[in-house]
Amino acid sequence: MNSPLNRNNRTGTGLSTTSSQRIHTREQGRVNTGDSINYGPASNFEIWQIARAATAAPLYFAPLELKIENDVAVFEDGGFGQYNNPTYEGIREVKKLHGKSAVGIVVSVGTARAAAKYGRTTADRLEMIIHTATDPERVEEQVRAASSKDDGFTYFRLNKPGLLEVPLDEWKPKSGQNSGEKTLKVIKDRFLEWHSEHHDLLSECAQELVRQRRIRAMDRNRWEHFAIGAVYRCLGGCLDVEGCHAKFKDRASFRSHLVGHHNKEEEEIDDQELRRCMEPFKYREVPR
Repeated sequence: MNSPLNRNNRTGTGLSTTSSQRIHTREQGRVNTGDSINYGPASNFEIWQIARAATAAPLYFAPLELKIENDVAVFEDGGFGQYNNPTYEGIREVKKLHGKSAVGIVVSVGTARAAAKYGRTTADRLEMIIHTATDPERVEEQVRAASSKDDGFTYFRLNKPGLLEVPLDEWKPKSGQNSGEKTLKVIKDRFLEWHSEHHDLLSECAQELVRQRRIRAMDRNRWEHFAIGAVYRCLGGCLDVEGCHAKFKDRASFRSHLVGHHNKEEEEIDDQELRRCMEPFKYREVPR
């Protein structure tokens, strides 16, 4: 994610919005109709606001209120059902926007949460209902099945259900100089235990990620925009054309524009000249 979030993509963090005399996301031009899954231009939120909104779990943290234009939107954690594991939704979106072959590798990292314990008390049953409603493993099975199809992808699931028996609100000791030290040690120890058992899996995953990145980097037209948010602007000047301020996401489209609209010859278009018309994505400066 970028900070601020001002590029045309979604966070994929399982956010939901509620309203009471407030606005819904669809009133901001992000209507999801039928198979449409691109919600339009993203809001100009700071990265801390995205993280705060995505982790506003009910009963643990208060919802986050953000002013959008003349209204207020309220965000809270949407971690129920399939939204608690947005992996499949992300795959579906990438395929919809860029084609079936666009998904080369998927890495899903679990939380090693323990399975719910069955009991007969009201509290036990309530816990089971909540656990079932937020179970990420059902989506994991769906993703694994999708990866085995003809138009599938390489899939890695880094998780071990039941390895980490730490309640969501546990923090021991709760105060003092060593606040949280015991809880953090349990988490660290359990991770090191998992790592010692799955070192080969991690190594295989890392190698595949590098391989996929190298393959995609060879397609410069797509890679420049994907990796550094590059766009090409027809501003004239260095290209010896009368700029029309048109904008292109890749070099090939810009080159075709110069040939078709400005009567440039292919051999006249120098890559060095093209680079001078390229603008990479820039982070906004932090206010001082």
